[in-house]
Amino acid sequence: MRRSLNSTFLMLVAVLLLAGCAGFGPPVLRLSASDIEARFEGVSSLTRQLEGLQVEGPKVGFLTASERVELAWTAHLPAGSTRLPLSARLAITGRPVLNAAGDGLELEDARIEDFSLRGLPFLNLSAGDANRGKAGDALGRLPLLSFDPAQLRRGDELYRATGVQVNRWGLSVALVPR
Repeated sequence: MRRSLNSTFLMLVAVLLLAGCAGFGPPVLRLSASDIEARFEGVSSLTRQLEGLQVEGPKVGFLTASERVELAWTAHLPAGSTRLPLSARLAITGRPVLNAAGDGLELEDARIEDFSLRGLPFLNLSAGDANRGKAGDALGRLPLLSFDPAQLRRGDELYRATGVQVNRWGLSVALVPR
């Protein structure tokens, strides 16, 4: 009985230590798909004013195996402007990295993964078309987002970003005190 009481006590201590490490470990800024999509709302409202063009996106996806982020937009022409429903889709991926100033994220090795035009029966461009040559085109390094100063503050302490990691729930940005 004494032996099981000791092992139960040790197990309880171990669980408390693990819980303490998880709660008091190094701070991390977590960015979900909706957090990133919200940063593009100003751009979306600008494109909505273009003669009724309906732009959806970006829809954000996390490609954990390749440690990349996908941004995909879809644009639809208004139904009354053509007799055929026309839409275009553009998807860009890139590896998220800190920018030079450390106050935001950029997409390194950004490239077009998909560009397709749908709705014309005699002309259908998609990423697999050999004569189009647009899918896979390198775009270099593109800005993704800037950190809100409030995101880099915990209580009275200021933090700076030191690295970023892609996981299936979003992006995790490691922080250290300034």
